[in-house]
Order: sequence, then C-alpha cells, then structure tokens
Amino acid sequence: MEEKKVVKSKEPPKDAEDWFEYIGQVERKTPERLEDAAKFLATMIAISLSIFTAVTKAGGVLVIDWPARIALFAWLLSLLFAFLVLFPFRYRCLSSSVKSIKTMHARIMRIKWVLLILSSFLFFAALCILVVRLL
Repeated sequence: MEEKKVVKSKEPPKDAEDWFEYIGQVERKTPERLEDAAKFLATMIAISLSIFTAVTKAGGVLVIDWPARIALFAWLLSLLFAFLVLFPFRYRCLSSSVKSIKTMHARIMRIKWVLLILSSFLFFAALCILVVRLL
C-alpha cells in the first residue's frame, strides 16, 4: 500500500496581504500614470514647438529646409500620439467576467504604453534633427 505524501506549508507572512493589495492598486493606477506622463510630454512638445516657431519667425526665415520640415512633422506626430494616449477609446468587455476585465485593462495599458513610447521617440528625434541642423 502506498503512503500518501503530506504537503506541509507555512503560514504566509503577516504583511503579504498588504503587498498583494498594493500591487493591485499599482496595476489599476497604471493607465492614469501613463496619461499624466502624456500630459507632461504634450506640454513639453507644445512649449518647444512654440519656441522653434518663434525663433524661426524672429530670424526672418521664410523658407524652412527639409531637415526642419522633417523635425516639424515628427513634432506634430509626437503631439498627436501624446493626445491619443489621453483619448478615451471604446473598449469592450464583459462586466460580469473578471478575466474579460483584466484582459481589457492589459490591452488599455499596452496601447497607451506604445503610444507614449512612440510620442517620446518622435519628440526626441525631432530635437536631435534640429540640434544636428544647428551644428
């Protein structure tokens, strides 16, 4: 006759439940933090774009060369992506299904994260193009 193996376990640490709750709160607030970062980035893009246009007008430059046009296009595209992070898309889920809600939440975070990364990259690229152009 075979003996049954007894599995022994320890009681979880007293603060384990607090940490699980903390992780849950952090996950739920991630889209809000991404939106705050997008607001900050959109503000920085708008300020730097205003400075660029003011300097261009003050310098009396009537024709903008191709590198400046590419940088301007990257700036505007970056601003669009930053605004898309803030735009409330319609997401579908079953409100009675926890799995569906978690899947929707993960999808929201992934979309906002990708848009924010694209916006940051284009903004940085526009700044690099203009700095290289000025050198």
